Amino acid sequence: MTAAPPQLLVLYGALRSGTTVFGLMLDHHEMISNAGEVDFLFDHIRRDPRHPSGWQYDLNALRDDWIFERKNIRIAEGLDGADLFNDLLNQLRPSDGRVLAMNVHRNAEKLVAL
Repeated sequence: MTAAPPQLLVLYGALRSGTTVFGLMLDHHEMISNAGEVDFLFDHIRRDPRHPSGWQYDLNALRDDWIFERKNIRIAEGLDGADLFNDLLNQLRPSDGRVLAMNVHRNAEKLVAL
């Protein structure tokens, strides 16, 4: 029995450490699609025990994030927190079945928790 391919590949490293070049190299693999830098997914979300998912986005800060703007993804009406995170991740996912790769440079604790 062979293992199923991963659904998500995270390139985590410090800024200016080569994650962008490595991501570009991976993007040339036929089974991987690299979304590039997606720190916005984690920069503007915080734990909030009052929110049903336990997380809440600063939606204005997310909308104002220049990398978010360049990705051509949208904030779905009525979604926030972990539900919005999952929706944004799904919007970044390639529709052709390739593995989504993404570059992240900070907020490791949020990455793991979400």
